[in-house]
Amino acid sequence: MLLLFLTLFIVLEAVLIRKEDPEDWRHVFRIIYYGFGDARRYEYYQRPEKIRQVLLSRVRNLNTLSREEFDALPAVELQRMIDDPILVNFIFEDRRYKADELVGIIKRIKEWGRTDSEAEA
Repeated sequence: MLLLFLTLFIVLEAVLIRKEDPEDWRHVFRIIYYGFGDARRYEYYQRPEKIRQVLLSRVRNLNTLSREEFDALPAVELQRMIDDPILVNFIFEDRRYKADELVGIIKRIKEWGRTDSEAEA
């Protein structure tokens, strides 16, 4: 019995050693995260309220304002700081967004506030 177990163990180790890794090793993660229902895993972060918080934090940080200064800021001044009509509407409108709309808004948030040197890098 021990001899059979050792033989099986050696054969399996030989198979594992000889097996080549696939070219695109990330395929496992794609299957796990998008193929078996894990797309709902990050649903919490897809809420417009959370995305709005990220945008407002980014505005506050890029303008080097403290939380108290930012909270006391008038809406007109905030709109002037952002200077993007889509992002301004996103902040002040409370409505349901489709998934593709949220993706577009997130892309605009990533691009907003970048300088030319950051965009080139």
